[in-house]
Amino acid sequence: MSIAFTFLIYLAMGMVEYGQYFYIKHCFESAIRDGLRYGIGANATQAQMVSTITTTLAQSNITFNPGWMSIADISAGVGESDISQVPAGDLIQLTVSTSYSSLPAAVRPLSAMTGMGIGSGKVLSVSEVMGKE
Repeated sequence: MSIAFTFLIYLAMGMVEYGQYFYIKHCFESAIRDGLRYGIGANATQAQMVSTITTTLAQSNITFNPGWMSIADISAGVGESDISQVPAGDLIQLTVSTSYSSLPAAVRPLSAMTGMGIGSGKVLSVSEVMGKE
């Protein structure tokens, strides 16, 4: 019974950890979708888009770092540093990428309790593409 119970506890905690990982990934997808929806507007600025992403991620207790974000003008085939520099009609790809271990321990339950869980090598990367208006 003790061997089976130990195995079941590890299995349950692993399911919680991976469930939390997919929840966080969903939060990132939602945040960049919200930010890009705001950023494709004709008068949108980079600061407003970053603020939208930061606000959306803050609802999940994640502090957004703008260094995680990259913008590419797919139509022109170049990377951009500012969303307002992309011409109207071009496709914009917004990517947010960070390591899972750089997120706060509060949103990684197994790591917070045991120091184990999804390793530091796991990269959380999400992309979204929309057309500039």
